[in-house]
Amino acid sequence: MLDRAVTVATGAGAPSVDVVGYSAGGVVAGLWAVRDDGPARARRIVSIGSPLAGTTVAGSAAAVAPEACPQACRQLAPGSALLGELAGVGSAVPWLSVWTDRDRVVTPPTSARLDGAVNVELQQLCPGSAVGHGDLPADDAVIGLVVRALSTAPIDQAPAACGTLRAAG
Repeated sequence: MLDRAVTVATGAGAPSVDVVGYSAGGVVAGLWAVRDDGPARARRIVSIGSPLAGTTVAGSAAAVAPEACPQACRQLAPGSALLGELAGVGSAVPWLSVWTDRDRVVTPPTSARLDGAVNVELQQLCPGSAVGHGDLPADDAVIGLVVRALSTAPIDQAPAACGTLRAAG
């Protein structure tokens, strides 16, 4: 689906695309970049709370109850072959990965880090932020980081406006 949307956009004259993925959507963006010549077609990729190195939640489910962990679950287990495909993609296209240390879905939260990308832990910019995984897409600071990343400026870790702190989720 992502490749089809990119093909439509570039076919209509867009010189490149920006791709933003939340949670597993960041993994999808990375796989698209690796499998469908993303570095030649994407200007930027932004992932928000994405288990780019897997999540122990999926790893535990695959180990303890494999019958209850479908293929997509197993693919998000740390060390999976699918996640291994992401090696090097963070250096192939400008990439911003944002996450929260309060994440209880993507565990450990640092599994959102991607070699070669600009990696930003929300609490490094907004100390005391209680934003959890589910709140990331609506958080003012995260929105500010994404907007800045999609601008014409280079991707960096410039301070974001820290909005009202939300409860962990």
